[in-house]
Amino acid sequence: MVVRHNKPQLVITAKIGNVPVRGICSACPNIVFDTGSKVGKRKEHERKLNDLFSQHLKEKHARENDGQAA
Repeated sequence: MVVRHNKPQLVITAKIGNVPVRGICSACPNIVFDTGSKVGKRKEHERKLNDLFSQHLKEKHARENDGQAA
């Protein structure tokens, strides 16, 4: 039996207009990423959420991937 592990992804959970302000990790739904602001440009908020998510991936999921065979 083959077990597939989906790669964790950033899931946007809250927007104000078209500006994303909050997201979660698809593999760790209890981990919330928040831009800390309700104002600003969409690209700035996207970059902030992606940066927070990237840091989470490095800290929490890099070790998981180290133990898996390709």
